[in-house]
Amino acid sequence: MHKQLDTYKKLLLNSDFKEAKKNPLHFFKKVTEKTAFIVNLSITNNLISIIYGYCSTAFMMGDEAYFNNYGKSSDGINLRYYAEIASISDEASVKQQIQDIYNEYKSIEKDELLRIVKEKRKEFINLFSNRLKPLGFKKRSNQWRKEIAPDTLLVFGVDKNSYSDLYCFQIQIHKLSEEELICCYDEELETTDFNKFDWELYAKKNALFDWQLETPESTNKLIDLIIDRYLLPYSNTPLEILGKQEAIKNYRYCTKNICENCWIKN
Repeated sequence: MHKQLDTYKKLLLNSDFKEAKKNPLHFFKKVTEKTAFIVNLSITNNLISIIYGYCSTAFMMGDEAYFNNYGKSSDGINLRYYAEIASISDEASVKQQIQDIYNEYKSIEKDELLRIVKEKRKEFINLFSNRLKPLGFKKRSNQWRKEIAPDTLLVFGVDKNSYSDLYCFQIQIHKLSEEELICCYDEELETTDFNKFDWELYAKKNALFDWQLETPESTNKLIDLIIDRYLLPYSNTPLEILGKQEAIKNYRYCTKNICENCWIKN
C-alpha cells in the first residue's frame, strides 16, 4: 500500500498538484483565484482511501502560507467525493472517477461552487422531510416535531457541527409550558451502523455523519434505523411507560421540579 501511495504522489505532483508541507498526502491544485481541487490520500483498513473535490479558498486570501502548509482537511472540502483502491485492478476506474469530477467542474468559481453545495444540502435535508412528514412530524428549520401527548413534543434534529461540514442527529422530548420549552430528554445518536468515516472532530466518536460521502441509499437506511429504533417507539409508547426507560429515567439534565406532574419515573 505504501508503495502505491508513493506512485500516486508522483502522479499528482507531475500533474501540477502541490503537497501540503506539514500535512503529508494532502494535495491541492488552484483552479481559480478562489477555488482549488483537493485530493487527500490515506490508508484505512488495508484500503487506500481518497477524498477529493473542490473547495473555496476565499477565506485563505492573504494567508496562502497556511494553505501551502496544511492543505485542506477532508471534511472541509466544499464539494467532496469518496473513492477507494483495494487492489491494482481498481486504479483505472478510480482515476477516471476523479478525472471526471475534475473535468466537470474545472475552473468553477467560488459562488457557483457554493450554490451547488447549497442545493445538495437541501436535497440531503429533504430526504428526512420526505420520510418524516407522513409520520406526522412538522418541519421547523432543521428540526421535525410531533406532539406525542398533550403539551409534549418529540423532536428530531439534524444539526450541523460547529467546526466542520458534518452533521449529528438528536432526539429530544420537550414539555410545553406558558413560559418556556422544557427539555425532558436529549440524546445525540450514534451513526456507527452506517457511517464508515470515523470523524472525531469536537464530538463523540461515531456521532458525526458526512452527508456528502454517504449515498442517498445509505442515508435512507440510516433514516430507517432512526425511525424504527427511536421515532416510532417514542411516538407510540405512552409517557408513563416511556418514562420508566433507563436512558430517559437517568437523563441528568432534566430539572424534574419544574413540571407539576413529571412523567419520568425515578
